[in-house]
Amino acid sequence: MNYEALALALLSMIQGLLSALNVNNAAVNSIIAGLTQLMPLLGSLSQTVLASVQNIITAVKSKGTGLTADQLDALDAMSDEVDAAYQAIAASYLASKKKITPAPTVTAATQQPVVQSSVSVSQASPPASTPAAE
Repeated sequence: MNYEALALALLSMIQGLLSALNVNNAAVNSIIAGLTQLMPLLGSLSQTVLASVQNIITAVKSKGTGLTADQLDALDAMSDEVDAAYQAIAASYLASKKKITPAPTVTAATQQPVVQSSVSVSQASPPASTPAAE
């Protein structure tokens, strides 16, 4: 079963309902309960799912008038969990892309030949003299 597809479908449905409904305390409690069930899966879900969860949290906080301190604390805690999961995904991605490659070694075959002039300083002709200004 593709849990990510299921999570995205449910989150999309919640987002759609949020825009159409007035969010009251009972609805907020229901949304918090649903998101709480999803929180343990955050580390294994994609950035798309994390963004969707964060969008729902933001929407609930902005639409919910008269939210209780407990509800706001729960939403803030979930928001922090989403941020932490996103940071973990980003760190994992960066770590997988950071490959330490040794510096290229210079061998005789790869060195550029040094061109030496056949004219030495003592053999060079002196600069042309210019008449002195009077």
